[in-house]
Amino acid sequence: MLALLAYSLLERQLRQQGLNLTTRQLIHRLEQLCLIETHCLDGSTMLRLVPDDPDLLLLLQWVASALEELLQAVAVSKTPLLAASTSSNSAPAGANPG
Repeated sequence: MLALLAYSLLERQLRQQGLNLTTRQLIHRLEQLCLIETHCLDGSTMLRLVPDDPDLLLLLQWVASALEELLQAVAVSKTPLLAASTSSNSAPAGANPG
């Protein structure tokens, strides 16, 4: 259920960024990307995306921007995305109120 929510939220954010892509289309376009992580003897790490396609890098920037905007909206919001019922008069289903 959570994966479906994330899938739908990503698609919504992409559309708000002006990208007319479904999440499935996005995944298909990005599936050719590979991250190469190189650990050096001095302890440093180098990261590199291949293939070095400018269109894919631009698409990644748009996705990052869409996700950042979603995170900002959640951080500013005073109510959590998945708010539980906080009414003191209601008991959980199946619970004995007294």
